[in-house]
Amino acid sequence: MIESFVSRVSWYKNELLIERVKYKIEYFEYDAAKELIDKIEESSFEYKIQKAGFYKQLSEYESADKILSTCSTELAQMKISKDIYASYLGYLNLCHRAGRWSISDEYSDAKYFENSYNTRQIVIRQRDDLSQTFLWMIARRAEEYCHLI
Repeated sequence: MIESFVSRVSWYKNELLIERVKYKIEYFEYDAAKELIDKIEESSFEYKIQKAGFYKQLSEYESADKILSTCSTELAQMKISKDIYASYLGYLNLCHRAGRWSISDEYSDAKYFENSYNTRQIVIRQRDDLSQTFLWMIARRAEEYCHLI
């Protein structure tokens, strides 16, 4: 019953599919995940990027790059604020980098590197903060251990 209701509205359908894809990937059911990814409707810019990201996770690079290229063209034509543009471009950049050693100029976010809304920079800052927190915790435990000896 829920499935029939959800299938009538694109947003609900995509959200359900995304959750199911995550579940399938989590349990290493890659063929089933790919079938679900194929069903995600590319009804918005965000869904296109998510779909490409899932394809990258499954090493379906050709499918992912095709979608990302379309997204890059679409983004270049959007009339949006610098902050939103920086966020989307950083997001595209992250997806494009997955499984690659170099970045294409098409996805470069160098001009928006310092923009606080750049998604890639937000992820990098969070990773660095987390690393610092873990290092601090390890150092503190080592110090406590040394006092016990």
